[in-house]
Amino acid sequence: MQEMQGIFGAAGARRSGAAPGETDARLLEGLRPPAVPDCASDSARIRRRRTHERGTIDLDKAKFHLQKAGMEGATLDLHTSEAVGGVVGPDLALHLSESARKVGLNINVVRNPSDGYWSAVWMKQPFHMSNWQPRPTADLMLSIAYMSEAKWNESRYFNERMDSLIVEARGTLDPKKRHELYCEVQRILYEDGGSIIPLFTDWLDAKSDEVQGYVPHPLTEGAGGRMSEEVWLEA
Repeated sequence: MQEMQGIFGAAGARRSGAAPGETDARLLEGLRPPAVPDCASDSARIRRRRTHERGTIDLDKAKFHLQKAGMEGATLDLHTSEAVGGVVGPDLALHLSESARKVGLNINVVRNPSDGYWSAVWMKQPFHMSNWQPRPTADLMLSIAYMSEAKWNESRYFNERMDSLIVEARGTLDPKKRHELYCEVQRILYEDGGSIIPLFTDWLDAKSDEVQGYVPHPLTEGAGGRMSEEVWLEA
């Protein structure tokens, strides 16, 4: 549950080990964010649409899904850390916990040390947070983190139709058709996927006139994490 950055660069609270089609995101159906995220662009540059489908927070619907799943009043441990995007990560975990309490779901926020988080907690605890930087193409991001057999399929989400759409988009030369396929993939993830993604992050770059060689990068701040290699100061 953290920033979703760039093209399908995602970070979310994820519960691992769910059976195909049975995800905690479905249990929190009524607490989804108010908009369907933008469909992916093929470019490494973000081309963001300014119109979205708007949803509403439906607490009764969330309670219905909790009762149907037999989890009304249940308690879940959500593992987080400052390793997940700094202090924002634990803050978002607390926000989710407060929101879930309104529908009778108790989320206990477990704050783990940054050291060792990615080796001891990430993809090992059943409900945990992660954050992702974008990849050059939507296909790469989807292939490593969202397809059923992906090595880093954190939420253990399995969807054969989505897999087939990703493979089809990979071999589609027509940009418009490929864009439509990626939009359908993203809609599947939004409506049925196992990740809770509260927001997308924009990078804001600022520098003085003395800083030279600094070029904003869609990967991350600090010139794509290579500022020490590419930037110098001039008096």
